[in-house]
Amino acid sequence: MNGSIVKFGDVFRHNEEDYVFLAQTDEIIYAAKILDKVITDSLKNMSDKIEATNSSRRKNPVYSFVILQTENFRDRVAHFGRTDDTKHQTNRFDIISNLNKADCLQIKNEIISRDSAVSLRLIEIVRGLNIA
Repeated sequence: MNGSIVKFGDVFRHNEEDYVFLAQTDEIIYAAKILDKVITDSLKNMSDKIEATNSSRRKNPVYSFVILQTENFRDRVAHFGRTDDTKHQTNRFDIISNLNKADCLQIKNEIISRDSAVSLRLIEIVRGLNIA
């Protein structure tokens, strides 16, 4: 990872897409994809419709996301549907930014929530993080 220490909330670019680094094991790099504004708006609309019908969107990876407020990513979604996707499993990617503390706390809370749709291993790792 370019020789630097990567931490929860760092944003990196891989294959022209933005990701938020969440955690890493020997086998897996966990990351949330930051979606563009068009897909973000579509996902928010779908999620709002599901909630309006009182249907449960929880535990559904499609609706597992946080709307970011960090300056460079404001109103875009960090999506947790495929946090262990192998396409960003590499030793080289560029850290381009990091999320503010509020976004990091919101992401942590979404991941460790009772209705989380992410892997149990990621929940265990993130639960132990001190977001400062």
